[in-house]
Amino acid sequence: MDNMNTSCFPLALAALKGAKSANERIDNLPLPMVFKGTLGSGGTIETLPTASTENEGFVYIVITDGTYSGQTAKAGDTFVSDGSTWVLVPSGDDAGGGLVISQTLTAGQTSITFSNAAILATSFISVASEAWYTASTQTTGSVTLTFPAQASDMLVQILVAN
Repeated sequence: MDNMNTSCFPLALAALKGAKSANERIDNLPLPMVFKGTLGSGGTIETLPTASTENEGFVYIVITDGTYSGQTAKAGDTFVSDGSTWVLVPSGDDAGGGLVISQTLTAGQTSITFSNAAILATSFISVASEAWYTASTQTTGSVTLTFPAQASDMLVQILVAN
């Protein structure tokens, strides 16, 4: 004991006290968001439970349009519990990310018409297909694309963004 430097003990004790305070601070951090599954018909759950501290941070993705916890949601929207309410994060609306519509252009045909209420005369339309289209006509409710005749059926997809 004669060779021990006891002057360092107060520093070690202070560090230990600080560590306990740090642990308390860590313990009081909010919980991270945790994906729990899907919400809607055929989902992990079909209705949201009452928001509480036990489900704080729980995240559900809506797979069926409907009203959940008093809020209207579309497929693709997200619900997150803040411990007292379910917060709706809209992300399933067609206008935000766009709507993809797929159809098949039958072999030998040269035109294909896409009809959908989301298509406006002013909508941005992007086309994905194996061949380039040669003409397009866009009106409210429809888009018609003209292609050279194809030897086999061809998948044509359009992205509609408003």
